[in-house]
Amino acid sequence: MRLYKWAAATGALAPAIWLLWALLTGRTGADPVEYLLHFSGNTAFVLLLVTLGLGPVARWSGRWCIAAPRRWLGVLAFGWAVAHVAVWIGLDQFFAWRFAWQELAGRPYLWAGLAALLMLMPLAATSTDGWMRRLGPIAWSRLHKLAYPAAGTALLHQALQVRADYRMFYLYATALAVIVVARLAAAAINDRKTA
Repeated sequence: MRLYKWAAATGALAPAIWLLWALLTGRTGADPVEYLLHFSGNTAFVLLLVTLGLGPVARWSGRWCIAAPRRWLGVLAFGWAVAHVAVWIGLDQFFAWRFAWQELAGRPYLWAGLAALLMLMPLAATSTDGWMRRLGPIAWSRLHKLAYPAAGTALLHQALQVRADYRMFYLYATALAVIVVARLAAAAINDRKTA
C-alpha cells in the first residue's frame, strides 16, 4: 500500500522536475509565462483525472490497493491548480489586482477556473485521516464527490479558451466521460448486489 502511494507521489511530482528542466534549458518557447500557465493547468487536470480514475479501476479489478494514493494525488492536483492561479496572478497579471478583477469579470473561462479551484479547496483541506474521522465516512465521501463537478468545471474552463485545436479538449472530455460512466456502472452493480 505504501509503495503505491510513494510511486503515485513520485509520478505526480515528476512534472515539476520536467518543468524545471524546461525552464533551465529554454524549452518553454517564446512566451514562458504562457507555457507555465498551460503546463500547470494541464498537470492539475490530468492529476485530477487520474485521482478520479483510480476508484473505478480499483473497484473493477478488485485490487483496492490501487486506490490508496487517491488522496495524495488529489492534494497534488490541488497544488498544481494553486500554482496555475499563482502563475496567472503573479507572472501574467503582476499582482495588479484591479486589472486582474477586470479580466475576471469579462472572461467566463476565468470564472469556471475559479469555481473549480473553490470546489477543490475543501477536498484538499479535508484529505487527512483526522478529517475523515471528524466528518465520518459517509459525510466525507459525499463531500469528496465534489471532485466530479470540479473536474467538469475545469474542463469547461479549458473548453471556453479553445480557439482552433480541440484535440486535447476531446481527449480530456472522453477520459472524464469514461471515468464517470465506469463510476456509475460500478455503483449500480454494487446497489444490485446489496438489494
